[in-house]
Amino acid sequence: MPLRIPISVFYDNDTSILSIINNYDTEGEVFIYSCNGSVVDYSPRIESEYILTDYDSGEYVITIVGDNWESTGSFVIE
Repeated sequence: MPLRIPISVFYDNDTSILSIINNYDTEGEVFIYSCNGSVVDYSPRIESEYILTDYDSGEYVITIVGDNWESTGSFVIE
């Protein structure tokens, strides 16, 4: 059975802020990669915010890494 950890990711179109909400006391790191695999942003904790106005257009991957688990998602900036 897959591990379920209550983490939410929200984007606010008005402020261009991507927020990652950690609804549980889970520790981990967040990496944001560009489509070519380069790390463009990083946080040593899950609960974090990213201002996306300086990001180039394209697809990005969010990877959240904890002890013995990893979660991945993606988003596109047009």
